[in-house]
Amino acid sequence: MEVKTIFFQDQTWQYFINYRQQKHLYLKLKGEQIIVSAPFFVKLPTIEEFVKKNLPKLIKQLKDNAAIVVRFSFNPEAFIYFLDQKLPIIVNYQPRTKFFIGDESFFIYTSLSLNNKNHQAILLPKINQFLKNLARPILLERLKYWQKIIKVTANSFDLRLMKTKWGVCFHETGKIVFNIKLIHFSYQVIDYVVIHELVHLIYPHHQKDFWNLVALYCPDYRNYKKILKNSKVEL
Repeated sequence: MEVKTIFFQDQTWQYFINYRQQKHLYLKLKGEQIIVSAPFFVKLPTIEEFVKKNLPKLIKQLKDNAAIVVRFSFNPEAFIYFLDQKLPIIVNYQPRTKFFIGDESFFIYTSLSLNNKNHQAILLPKINQFLKNLARPILLERLKYWQKIIKVTANSFDLRLMKTKWGVCFHETGKIVFNIKLIHFSYQVIDYVVIHELVHLIYPHHQKDFWNLVALYCPDYRNYKKILKNSKVEL
């Protein structure tokens, strides 16, 4: 893999060229590295022009990636956010796996290794179940609080691990489901999601009336939406 540099917008950028048996040029980010996949027959000036043409988009993507807050990680630094507090993960080795949250640390008692991918796959669902048990009374308390203020009532509520949604409101049945991962965030962010889903019991859409009512109870909702968008909680 060749390493090249290019001068763009008063700055020197480094990129890597990987020559392959292919027909077209491709560009991607791997972490903070710019990787070009190029056919063997393409000359360097053509590759440089291709990189320069796509650099504005890559620069924006790098800035967006830099703004993302990772809230749960095993490697290289093991930590987890609990109610917006960053806690280092401390491992104590013993045969039976269990978890404990202290004032300043998240303790895992286990014979498994955080550096082993197979062990991580075993630990992760156990951690999520532990977090679910902690999150349930917190979400239920916030739900009851906001139901009284908004004057709507959910018929039932549940917690679930979801990849793309922070909450779901089933308007016809009155059921609300929250993402377990909300436990990583502050009470203000949790309240925004609770308000959002409760307002869906009134307006089952995202039109102007819906957002006006959300803003009435959560004036800073745009900031909380941004926090959720710019957070990574997937391992």
